[in-house]
Amino acid sequence: MATQYDPQACCWSGPCRPSVLNPAANLGPVVLNVLERTPQKTAQVNVDTGYTMTCDELRRRSVRLAKFLIASEYRVGDVIVLIARNSDNVAPVVFGCFLAGITVNTLDPSFGLEEVEHLLRLTRPLAVIGDSDVLVLVGEAASRLGLCFNHTLFLLQEVDGRDITLHESWISVEALVQRKIENEDGFVPAYWGDSNQLIAAIVCSSGTTGLPKAVRISHAQLIAPYQRVSQLDQDDTLLCFSTLYWISGLQILMNGVLNGIRRIITTQPATPELAIQLCKRHHVTVMLVTPTMASDIVRTIAPTKRLESVKLFAIGGSTVPKRLRDEINRRVLVAGRGRSFVGYGTSETGNIAYELVPREDSVGFLLPGVRAKVILQHYDQ
Repeated sequence: MATQYDPQACCWSGPCRPSVLNPAANLGPVVLNVLERTPQKTAQVNVDTGYTMTCDELRRRSVRLAKFLIASEYRVGDVIVLIARNSDNVAPVVFGCFLAGITVNTLDPSFGLEEVEHLLRLTRPLAVIGDSDVLVLVGEAASRLGLCFNHTLFLLQEVDGRDITLHESWISVEALVQRKIENEDGFVPAYWGDSNQLIAAIVCSSGTTGLPKAVRISHAQLIAPYQRVSQLDQDDTLLCFSTLYWISGLQILMNGVLNGIRRIITTQPATPELAIQLCKRHHVTVMLVTPTMASDIVRTIAPTKRLESVKLFAIGGSTVPKRLRDEINRRVLVAGRGRSFVGYGTSETGNIAYELVPREDSVGFLLPGVRAKVILQHYDQ
């Protein structure tokens, strides 16, 4: 996967390799089509409860939520906030919104009042879907803005151990997606318009220079990156702790579904001990972690132990030194079976480059369809 350089345009370009999926299509029909191919295959496993969801159930829950939203007179381009941990119905909520042409604004449950208020001011949502504890926080932020939701708040899951009063007006997502509807197998999603212009999600930037930015991601942006869509072995399992407020979390969700990889989900905080435990218990083959978590795993894993099932140990989120990659390959993975690799990207563009071959001071090769140019900030050259 070599990068080409054009000396006249002063641009680097990744390989020319069109997507196997149609970026002109909306995300909803694409997701339903893929889920329909292997209805009995496991789509996700909730390690907190042990609940396993098949592709068919994920499809049905998504359709049920989409039809509810459409019947409730949500319109194309309306914004709904999703602020929740990785529980069973997060994926059906996201896909249901895609099917209904609604934009999902993903926030993280760890956000404080100031961050939530800032993002609500930017996106002006019509409704909020979240866990019980954060719905209260969102309500407070909305009242400070004078923002009145046109529709009732949706309860994604109740959080144990929190002194929260559940309002009678809150709608249970679990009840909605469990309720069978007429002709759900024959549901044909509408075409909501140009996928390059249709906004699928609004994700958050890292916030390293201040409050997070609200970054719009189109339907086409979430479809085009997939150069290969294959139903992988039944034993392939994907682990990522990130919620969907970062583009990496959203892309992992899409990768899991569009490539037929079973995803492991949990609402527990990410720790190296938990990561090691889940890899061993659920035979994780593909995992994505931050550089900090990768370093913690290196320090935590016993000297004589290895993550024997892991084939691909992906690291992203910030600069990754070659030394860390070498330590992962040497001390965490099984030689000849597993390998580490680094991905770089931005909230606005998604993945830009993969470093498949470890080298000092390198970000690797540009991905297919990506063009890059180095600009001298002070000289505009």
